[in-house]
Amino acid sequence: MPASTNDANSSGAITSTTDSSATIASTDRTKLTDKQFIEFSRQIFVEDFGELGQENLLNAKVLIIGAGGLGAQVAHQLVAAGVGAGVYGNLDAKTRINAGHIKLVDGDLVETSNIPRQLLFSMTDVGENKAKTAANRLNRQYQNANVRAVSCDLAADKLEHIFSDGCELDGYDLVIDCTDNLKARHLINELCVTHKLTLLSGAVAGNDGQVFCLDFDCKASQTTNGIQKAREHDFGCYQCLVPKGSTTSQSCSAIGVLGPTVSHIASTQAMFAISHLAGTFNHYGQLFRFQANPVRWLQMTLTRDSKCSVCCSKG
Repeated sequence: MPASTNDANSSGAITSTTDSSATIASTDRTKLTDKQFIEFSRQIFVEDFGELGQENLLNAKVLIIGAGGLGAQVAHQLVAAGVGAGVYGNLDAKTRINAGHIKLVDGDLVETSNIPRQLLFSMTDVGENKAKTAANRLNRQYQNANVRAVSCDLAADKLEHIFSDGCELDGYDLVIDCTDNLKARHLINELCVTHKLTLLSGAVAGNDGQVFCLDFDCKASQTTNGIQKAREHDFGCYQCLVPKGSTTSQSCSAIGVLGPTVSHIASTQAMFAISHLAGTFNHYGQLFRFQANPVRWLQMTLTRDSKCSVCCSKG
């Protein structure tokens, strides 16, 4: 378990970890408390995860764009796992802005047809903003949850508007794309390539879904079993997979979708996100496609389009 009251950390600062408000005074990174160790013990006991993995989750900054069927469920699972749930009570306001948190972005309102698969919402939420409703519910349900909501028209607004609160864009550990339209996905892809962020994308319609994760930080490294390994970065980007100008009829409004299929993809995104944040993920550049009928997973390696105007022109 974490050090007990009045243990000294490596920098010589004194910290108390028996109280849920304790943090290390000499750093902005919050440490795992005894109470949190008990709360998240089943995760901590997982091989290759441990206390360091949980501390990485507590201090993580995650941007989730889209708060519908995928986004609301991904946010729920990440909050429950402790992502962004560090204790920052002793930080000044400016530092707290850039401390660990989940930012949930969506401009849509809850509709009656959302309820069967968007499990954070109920009929009483119809007409309310999805991001704000989900954030309020998660912040009430989980102690130390730090979910921030932004109402933004993903089909029209420039995504830079999301960061008007002063939080530094480059500081996000992960961007999770849970949107349902191609224009938004291309905007998110360009944002991640430009700012060298890690993109975790999911999509679902009918009986099919897909998930992939791309790390655009060429200087990043991965720790697996205590070994630092360079990540490969020649997988291209979303535009290499789906060029601009592509059209698709594979939307939920056109061909429908079943709630369990949405939950399956959302859970996979959440699992990939937790592994990435903990430093144990090793499937960058792999596209996973799910088929619900008949049930099967397909895996393929993404490749860069040498003529891509997004990732090739920006390195």
